[in-house]
Amino acid sequence: MRRAIIFALLLFLPAVLHARVIKWEGKPISVSISTERLTRIEFAENLRSVFLSRSDIGVEREERALYVRALAPDVDDALFVVGESGTTYELNLSVSDNPDQTVVISSITKFLLAQAEQAKQVPALDLMRSMMRGLPVDGYEIIKAEKKEVYRDAFFSMKLGEVYRSPVLHGYVIDVENLAQFPVLLRVQEMDFAGMVAISTGDEFLQPRPKKASEAVQEKFRTRLYIVAVPTTSPY
Repeated sequence: MRRAIIFALLLFLPAVLHARVIKWEGKPISVSISTERLTRIEFAENLRSVFLSRSDIGVEREERALYVRALAPDVDDALFVVGESGTTYELNLSVSDNPDQTVVISSITKFLLAQAEQAKQVPALDLMRSMMRGLPVDGYEIIKAEKKEVYRDAFFSMKLGEVYRSPVLHGYVIDVENLAQFPVLLRVQEMDFAGMVAISTGDEFLQPRPKKASEAVQEKFRTRLYIVAVPTTSPY
């Protein structure tokens, strides 16, 4: 169970597995692209605008990332990206037989520094208490995960409800449901993954799903799992 949960959480958040991480120092960055696959370029801040002079390079934009692909075999051009902080990133794109899969541009902006300083003032257990109560936390961005399922087997279904994200810690709120026809124990003490600081659950012992609405254990087949962990790309 542990490995599957970790894998799905890493897929949901940008965990930069197999990524080339580059520290932004104000100089142009070379990125290798291809006509066969998209190259993901991640930034440490929201993007304001993108400038590209050629039409033979395809660019798809997200809040903090770009997906780039060459539309012709011979491409060599500069891509300019402006972040919310006003920083202009210059990326030199060129076609290669060995393109980058993911490039992460690491930049500690003033906003992120201020956010990190706020988050550092919140102990992990205080963060977890706020997660349990559904309260906002200074220095943390709350991301709605729309109940994305991160794990399923014959006994449990786990869906990611919310993520509390900061440069210092991440907090995960996971909805757990018993799929079995008998009571099961959610063994929280056996769950672990890299960077975990704290873990808790509302109820470890889950009843089976009720067959009638009138049954007393109607909501006892569900619980919530709370995990606080150090983000894999945190510079702190």
